[in-house]
Amino acid sequence: MDFDSARNVATFGGTLISIGTAVYAWLTSRSKINAAEIRELQALVNAQAAKIQALETTLQNMPSKDTVHKLDLKVTTLNGTINVVAESLQAVERTAHRIEEFLLSQAKK
Repeated sequence: MDFDSARNVATFGGTLISIGTAVYAWLTSRSKINAAEIRELQALVNAQAAKIQALETTLQNMPSKDTVHKLDLKVTTLNGTINVVAESLQAVERTAHRIEEFLLSQAKK
């Protein structure tokens, strides 16, 4: 092999190495971009997971359907009791009014 063909082979090899280096750099730079995007997505997923956990905790602390129903029944019973007391107070009010009228009429005599 003479010197010119060796130089051509070396030039060709250098060109192949240059092209290979460029392709490798292009592939690894895309990998770095993907890695950065993956890190951003992981941060977003972690934030969403924290929000979901907070919601689950809130839901666990909320009263059940049965508890709300029992509370509704107790409030209804309490309203009934209040209505009975209100009627009794109206009767007391009428009696007090009659006594007041009687006392006023006695005072005029």
